[in-house]
Amino acid sequence: MDASAEIMEVFSSIQGEGLLVGERQLFVRFYGCNRYCQYCDTEASKGPVRDCLIEKTPGHRDFAARPNPVSAEELIGIIRDANKFRRLHHSVALTGGEPLLHAGFLSAVLPVIASEMPVLLETNGILFRELEGLLPWVETISMDVKLASATGESTDWASHGLFMEKAKTRKLYIKAVLTSRVTDEEIHLLTDLIEKTGPAIPLVLQPVHGTLADPKWTRRLLDIQGLCKERLRTVRIIPQVHKMLNML
Repeated sequence: MDASAEIMEVFSSIQGEGLLVGERQLFVRFYGCNRYCQYCDTEASKGPVRDCLIEKTPGHRDFAARPNPVSAEELIGIIRDANKFRRLHHSVALTGGEPLLHAGFLSAVLPVIASEMPVLLETNGILFRELEGLLPWVETISMDVKLASATGESTDWASHGLFMEKAKTRKLYIKAVLTSRVTDEEIHLLTDLIEKTGPAIPLVLQPVHGTLADPKWTRRLLDIQGLCKERLRTVRIIPQVHKMLNML
């Protein structure tokens, strides 16, 4: 079992993506990712740096630095300290990078934390084996389906399908980042994947930040939503709200 992990930052902000958008959360951002998406807005999370930044006052960006790696015991203490504002945070959000690269570390942290506050896992939806052992302590899963038109890498449909089968036992929603290069074929494959697992699983279509000004693109987004709604019950278009508000 991993006793420590490389963590980029711990901070308080609103959730800017997905079905919990607007909720106040405590974010734990991990280093490292197994994908290299062209649209990534957290480039720094791909490789470790010396210090982990810990916000001292929720939402004030008054960070204190401490050396990496961070032990499981220390992270539990940091989360508990931030959670002393009992009515402030809806949940703790594990983000990155890819948190499931640290599954051994999380298996030491989550049994404690999940008994005190809900856990949201933000993941690229590929590491299904690592997910399985953490499911008892995760309340909500925000799973990205990585479309090749957005990432520049091939879509791992098989791993996404296996991941979704395991994740559907929790509160699961699917998120797909869209660029103007998205194809109807990708949308059909995406809806096939979700429908096969469960047509009631919500889908969030997330346009890449900064692309909404083009009226042709916004009309295209509505067409894509219409295609998805032919097969799925809940399909929402939600931009990155935290980016619009210039929040972490």
